[in-house]
Amino acid sequence: MDEPYKDLTDVYKSCFNLKLVSNSKVVTHGTGFLVFMKQRYFLISNYHVFSGIDPFTKRIDYNIENALINIKVKNNKYEEVSIPLQRENVELFKYCESETQIYDVAAVEIDFEIIEKMAEPYILKIGTHDEEAIRPAENILVIGFPFGYSPGSHLPLAKQGIISSLPQYKMYDDNLPCFLIDSATRGGMSGAPVFIEHRKPGQLISSGKLYSFLGVYSGRVKLSPIDRDKYSSVQKTGLDDLSSDIGMVWKPEVLLKVLNLFF
Repeated sequence: MDEPYKDLTDVYKSCFNLKLVSNSKVVTHGTGFLVFMKQRYFLISNYHVFSGIDPFTKRIDYNIENALINIKVKNNKYEEVSIPLQRENVELFKYCESETQIYDVAAVEIDFEIIEKMAEPYILKIGTHDEEAIRPAENILVIGFPFGYSPGSHLPLAKQGIISSLPQYKMYDDNLPCFLIDSATRGGMSGAPVFIEHRKPGQLISSGKLYSFLGVYSGRVKLSPIDRDKYSSVQKTGLDDLSSDIGMVWKPEVLLKVLNLFF
C-alpha cells in the first residue's frame, strides 16, 4: 500500500474538472484525476462519465466524444486541452465488468505531449487499504467539482462524509467491489477520488491526520423501479435519487484491474 498523505495539497492538484463534449458541445461535467503506472499516465474517472451511458440501466444519456481539461503550464498559466475518448466510434478508454455488471471506473491514457506541457504533473498515489481496519462512520473526503464549480485556479473542493457500509463486504447480489458512503455530494463529482482520515496506531492527535486513497466515487445510489415500488415514501413524496446522500465508491482493486488492461 502507498504511504498515506499528510496533507492533500498534491491530491487537489492531481484532480481535473472534466467538461464532456458531445456533438461539439459541452453537455455535462465530471471529475477526473491523474495516475502514473509503468511509465505511462492515465486520466481516471467513471465509465458513465467517459461513455455517457448508465452502467446499471444501460441508458444512453450522451455520446461522449472527448473531455476538456485545464492544465497548469509554465508561467503560472492554464491551457485547455482535449482528451479523446473515442475515435471512429471505437472507445479509447478501458473499463472492466463482471458477467452481469459494468464496473463504473474507467481510465484513458494521456498523450505524453500533454504531460510535457504541464508545469508539474501531480500524480495521485493509489493502492489497496486494509479493509478490515475500516469501520462504518469513519470520516472520509470526496474531492471533486460539484456542479463543475471551482473556487479558483481550477482546483476542486472537498466534501466530508462517513462510511455507511462495511467495505470488506461486497455489495448487492452481484457481489460488486464497492461500498457506500453518506456525503452531500453533487453532480459533477462523479469520478472523484475518495480518502479516509486516519491515524497510525499510537499516533498523537497533535501530530495531525493522515489520508489514504479509498476508491473512486461514482455518484448517488439510484433506486431501481422495483425498489421504488417497495418504498411508498418515494411514491408519496415524489422524492428521487438526488434526495439521498448515499453514494457509491468503487474499491482501489477495480482501478488497478482497469489500469492493468493497458499492459
